[in-house]
Amino acid sequence: VIGVAATGKDGKLAGFSNFGKMIDIAAPGEKIVATKLGGGYKSMSGTSMATPVAAASYGLALLNLKSRLRQKPSSYKVGYDRALPLLRASISSRSLESSQVLSRGILSVTNLMSSMNS
Repeated sequence: VIGVAATGKDGKLAGFSNFGKMIDIAAPGEKIVATKLGGGYKSMSGTSMATPVAAASYGLALLNLKSRLRQKPSSYKVGYDRALPLLRASISSRSLESSQVLSRGILSVTNLMSSMNS
Protein backbone atom coordinates (compact mmCIF):
# COMPACT_ATOMS: atom_id res chain seq x y z
CA VAL A 1 0.00 0.00 0.00
CA ILE A 2 1.26 3.45 -0.91
CA GLY A 3 -0.28 6.34 1.02
CA VAL A 4 -0.99 9.35 -1.20
CA ALA A 5 -1.64 12.96 -0.23
CA ALA A 6 -3.10 15.62 -2.52
CA THR A 7 -1.50 18.96 -3.24
CA GLY A 8 -3.10 22.13 -4.54
CA LYS A 9 -2.06 24.33 -7.44
CA ASP A 10 0.17 26.21 -4.98
CA GLY A 11 2.26 23.08 -4.30
CA LYS A 12 1.09 22.85 -0.70
CA LEU A 13 -0.84 20.07 0.94
CA ALA A 14 -4.52 20.57 0.10
CA GLY A 15 -6.84 21.29 3.03
CA PHE A 16 -8.94 18.20 2.20
CA SER A 17 -5.93 15.87 1.90
CA ASN A 18 -4.81 12.90 3.93
CA PHE A 19 -1.60 13.55 5.83
CA GLY A 20 0.60 11.95 8.46
CA LYS A 21 3.27 9.30 8.87
CA MET A 22 1.26 6.78 6.82
CA ILE A 23 1.51 8.96 3.68
CA ASP A 24 4.43 8.08 1.39
CA ILE A 25 4.14 10.68 -1.35
CA ALA A 26 2.07 13.63 -2.52
CA ALA A 27 0.67 14.20 -6.01
CA PRO A 28 -1.41 16.92 -7.66
CA GLY A 29 -5.03 16.61 -6.56
CA GLU A 30 -6.70 19.98 -7.01
CA LYS A 31 -8.69 21.05 -10.07
CA ILE A 32 -7.71 17.97 -12.09
CA VAL A 33 -9.56 17.64 -15.40
CA ALA A 34 -11.14 14.20 -15.69
CA THR A 35 -13.85 12.46 -17.65
CA LYS A 36 -17.34 12.57 -16.22
CA LEU A 37 -20.12 10.03 -16.20
CA GLY A 38 -22.21 10.42 -19.33
CA GLY A 39 -19.37 11.94 -21.34
CA GLY A 40 -17.37 15.11 -21.35
CA TYR A 41 -14.93 16.47 -18.82
CA LYS A 42 -14.97 18.32 -15.55
CA SER A 43 -12.53 19.68 -13.01
CA MET A 44 -12.41 17.77 -9.73
CA SER A 45 -10.38 17.88 -6.54
CA GLY A 46 -9.50 15.30 -3.91
CA THR A 47 -7.07 12.63 -2.87
CA SER A 48 -9.11 10.47 -5.24
CA MET A 49 -7.64 12.60 -8.04
CA ALA A 50 -4.05 12.41 -6.72
CA THR A 51 -4.09 8.65 -6.23
CA PRO A 52 -4.41 7.75 -9.95
CA VAL A 53 -1.35 9.90 -10.69
CA ALA A 54 0.64 7.96 -8.08
CA ALA A 55 -0.77 4.59 -9.20
CA ALA A 56 0.05 5.21 -12.87
CA SER A 57 3.54 6.40 -11.94
CA TYR A 58 4.04 3.28 -9.82
CA GLY A 59 2.96 1.16 -12.81
CA LEU A 60 5.46 2.96 -15.06
CA ALA A 61 8.20 2.39 -12.49
CA LEU A 62 7.38 -1.33 -12.28
CA LEU A 63 7.33 -1.71 -16.05
CA ASN A 64 10.65 0.09 -16.33
CA LEU A 65 12.24 -2.11 -13.66
CA LYS A 66 11.05 -5.23 -15.44
CA SER A 67 12.35 -4.07 -18.82
CA ARG A 68 15.71 -3.13 -17.29
CA LEU A 69 15.99 -6.67 -16.01
CA ARG A 70 15.20 -7.89 -19.55
CA GLN A 71 12.40 -10.07 -18.28
CA LYS A 72 8.95 -10.44 -19.73
CA PRO A 73 6.59 -8.20 -17.72
CA SER A 74 4.41 -11.17 -16.76
CA SER A 75 7.27 -13.43 -15.68
CA TYR A 76 9.10 -11.32 -13.11
CA LYS A 77 7.68 -10.02 -9.91
CA VAL A 78 8.94 -6.61 -8.87
CA GLY A 79 7.36 -5.19 -5.80
CA TYR A 80 6.83 -2.21 -3.59
CA ASP A 81 10.34 -2.36 -2.17
CA ARG A 82 11.87 -1.67 -5.59
CA ALA A 83 9.34 0.70 -7.16
CA LEU A 84 8.67 3.06 -4.24
CA PRO A 85 12.28 4.33 -4.17
CA LEU A 86 11.89 5.31 -7.85
CA LEU A 87 8.80 7.32 -7.00
CA ARG A 88 10.53 9.00 -4.08
CA ALA A 89 13.54 9.82 -6.29
CA SER A 90 11.24 11.59 -8.76
CA ILE A 91 10.08 14.18 -6.24
CA SER A 92 10.10 17.71 -7.65
CA SER A 93 10.50 19.59 -4.39
CA ARG A 94 10.82 18.88 -0.70
CA SER A 95 8.48 21.61 0.40
CA LEU A 96 6.21 19.56 2.67
CA GLU A 97 6.78 18.75 6.32
CA SER A 98 7.83 15.18 7.17
CA SER A 99 4.94 15.08 9.65
CA GLN A 100 2.60 15.52 6.65
CA VAL A 101 4.26 13.28 4.04
CA LEU A 102 7.19 10.90 4.66
CA SER A 103 9.01 11.82 1.44
CA ARG A 104 8.40 15.54 2.12
CA GLY A 105 7.74 16.10 -1.57
CA ILE A 106 5.48 16.06 -4.59
CA LEU A 107 5.65 13.35 -7.22
CA SER A 108 6.82 14.55 -10.64
CA VAL A 109 5.92 12.27 -13.54
CA THR A 110 8.35 14.27 -15.71
CA ASN A 111 11.21 13.53 -13.29
CA LEU A 112 10.19 9.85 -13.14
CA MET A 113 10.22 9.50 -16.93
CA SER A 114 13.57 11.31 -17.17
CA SER A 115 15.14 9.03 -14.56
CA MET A 116 13.84 5.94 -16.36
CA ASN A 117 15.42 7.06 -19.64
CA SER A 118 18.85 7.64 -18.14
